[in-house]
Amino acid sequence: MVSAQVSKLPKETWDIAMNDIKSYLEHLGLSDYEARVYYCLLQGKHLSATELANATEIRQTKIYSVIQKLEKKHFCVRVPGNDKIYKATNPINPIYKQIGILQKQIDQMDQAAEILNKLYIKNNNDDNMIDYIEVVKDRDLIVLRTEQLESLAKKEVRCLLKSPFIMPSDGLIQSELVFNEGVKYISIYDEKELEYPDLVRVMQKFQAHGVEVRTCKSIPVKIAIFDDKAVLVNTKDKISNSGTSTAIISQHEDLVRAFSDLFEFYFAQSNALPKSLPKGLQ
Repeated sequence: MVSAQVSKLPKETWDIAMNDIKSYLEHLGLSDYEARVYYCLLQGKHLSATELANATEIRQTKIYSVIQKLEKKHFCVRVPGNDKIYKATNPINPIYKQIGILQKQIDQMDQAAEILNKLYIKNNNDDNMIDYIEVVKDRDLIVLRTEQLESLAKKEVRCLLKSPFIMPSDGLIQSELVFNEGVKYISIYDEKELEYPDLVRVMQKFQAHGVEVRTCKSIPVKIAIFDDKAVLVNTKDKISNSGTSTAIISQHEDLVRAFSDLFEFYFAQSNALPKSLPKGLQ
């Protein structure tokens, strides 16, 4: 019988199994009870409400509302021909549905940020430079803000680049690259980076996707300039000595122009990425 296979799970079993996946299930919007029921159903079993209550230590009076919530979220369904037995659905479907909802929200927030930023700049023209500066210390937020600024670029993205990099080279090699259509990308790397095979492969991958990749001696600082409207300066945090980074983002016209002039100075001294790998990197 099915019930013999789903006798009450020991607490130790729950602790080990649920600790591995509970965080994922919580990100999907499942409560603790819902996660327990769904985990049971994920084992490939077709179970009744009573069997689920016994296996998960959820009260019989509560189990039905938990199952109903899982059905509403499309994580379980009733078995055809027996509406008192439940089975798990493929999690891909509800997960991608939520991804679609989140992506729509992100797109709306990006659009709102662009519109509200323009409105702010238009109505706050006292030219206080501090109002134009954003300081970001969290690594993930630096990546997010960089991606946001890049997504808003319409004409050109210009970068001066040097180690350390936020994303490892092996991750960039494996990742799928997406560039804005019609936007010109120019990246100038410090020549020292040519000593690292994985990073050279990253450069070649960028170049294959249409990025103008160049190298130059002694890049002083990492910067990214977006349409001559915004600049992101990424510096190593020397105070904490922890290897972390601090990003300074500004849309102040004078600051953007100054860093644009700095980029052009190094561009004039740069060379195109060598077509062949340096000796020892083949």
